Amino acid sequence: MYLFKFFTIIILIIIYYFYLSFIDWFIHKYIMHNDNTLLQSWRQEHIIHHKEFNNEIKQTNNYIEFTFSESIIIGIVSGIVIIFLLLFFYFKYNFNIKYIFYAFILHITFIIIGASIHNYSHSLFHKSTGISDCYRIQIPEFFTNILHEHHLQHHNNCKKNFCTVFLGFDNIIGTNYK
Repeated sequence: MYLFKFFTIIILIIIYYFYLSFIDWFIHKYIMHNDNTLLQSWRQEHIIHHKEFNNEIKQTNNYIEFTFSESIIIGIVSGIVIIFLLLFFYFKYNFNIKYIFYAFILHITFIIIGASIHNYSHSLFHKSTGISDCYRIQIPEFFTNILHEHHLQHHNNCKKNFCTVFLGFDNIIGTNYK
């Protein structure tokens, strides 16, 4: 019984990681690279970011990082799926409803961590000091190198490699660099 619960938790973690990877991919592909997005300010800033890629990004560039408030908004919007999914399980298995709240807060926390890793890696990649309202979480150089290679391939072909931190969904959907 404990082994079943252990494997269930592992499978849920893997599924959740791919949901995070999907969010990463979706925002980059359908907001940052979509001229018809509702978030035109993000799209316009991303166009500038791609135009300035050849090491011409200004030291105070704010086109390459997410602010704390933007991270919270991404977490809340993407957390709606988590809430509906957990409500389904709540009605099916009748567990303590406070776990839905905990999962939602944990999800927002993971989004903030992912955005902070993105901010650190992306500002390092583009040699930018960024803006002060953006949190950065330093990651080991090994992971930074993986993210940088993935990101470089995106700048070489902007129709590929949309995941920025939670790599993997590009491989599932077929937008990975080959």
